[in-house]
Amino acid sequence: MADSSVSRARGGGIPLAKAVKPTDDSTSIVIDPTGPQIQVGQTKLSTYSNVVYSTTATGSMSTAFTMDIQLPKMASGKPLVVFITGGGFVIAQKTANLRQRTYVAERGYAVASICYRTSSMAPPGATPSPM
Repeated sequence: MADSSVSRARGGGIPLAKAVKPTDDSTSIVIDPTGPQIQVGQTKLSTYSNVVYSTTATGSMSTAFTMDIQLPKMASGKPLVVFITGGGFVIAQKTANLRQRTYVAERGYAVASICYRTSSMAPPGATPSPM
């Protein structure tokens, strides 16, 4: 018996809803996109780019894994935040999300944004090796 509120995508694959129930956000925090935004540039930072943190060899190929580090220019002994960009292990752009990383660094944290192994670095059919 077919549900009248669901139709099939062209070709009969994925079912698509004909109606969507209104969202109940009464227990959620809803962020107002017109409100205040992240402000950066308030604190002096030292930035170190392409610092090698690991090197791995696969066959005859050697790969260096690098990170970009942002350090606030204040007293030593800062906690470290390791920033890992999203990308589903397909892409790993350590340069992404600069404003968010800068915001964290300006709050007194050392921030290391790393480049990590992706699926394109693995042999066909294999998953990336552990970081």
